[in-house]
Amino acid sequence: MIASYSRTRVEGIGPLLFVGALAFLFSQSSACRLPATEESLDWKPSGFVLADKVSTGWKGVGGNETWRQIYAKPGETAENWTEKAEVIELPIAITLGGTIRWNPESLMSAEKDRVEKLGCSTDAWTVLQHDESSILWEWRRIKCPGYLEQHEIERIVMGQWYEWEMFYAIRNRDFSSDEKTELIKDLMRAKVIQKGR
Repeated sequence: MIASYSRTRVEGIGPLLFVGALAFLFSQSSACRLPATEESLDWKPSGFVLADKVSTGWKGVGGNETWRQIYAKPGETAENWTEKAEVIELPIAITLGGTIRWNPESLMSAEKDRVEKLGCSTDAWTVLQHDESSILWEWRRIKCPGYLEQHEIERIVMGQWYEWEMFYAIRNRDFSSDEKTELIKDLMRAKVIQKGR
């Protein structure tokens, strides 16, 4: 629509009316308005305390900051831990101008590509569950430069405007079968909440 109008020749007061009409149309368009809901994640890791919270560098809807929250066992820190949990909030803007699509499989593939580029081996990467708004996987025998975790269980949960990547990690051993079952149950209870404005 804009391309066809940009070729139209307008003279006199016409350009001002034309610009005003376009501004009005875009202000009424759902693509240009802020969403009618606020999204948040309903989930906190069990048995962990918040050890650090840092900006992701991405802005969400309305310019809201997005966060990476690192949880550790009581007495441990974000840098010195044996087990940890993380929640990373990212906006739909991460899909602009790139190959990432707004679906769980594409987001997981982008994460897998990212860690492979860091020199990590992902041969023990296994998808455990997925549906249209989430995907759950485990990554075992993690080997990569400067990467101290040995086993992770991760889930992506998507809303309309944001996605959350949350995971549990352990150093120096794999999660036991019982631990893994409990962590999967815990990750599966995470859901996106939408509040009307």
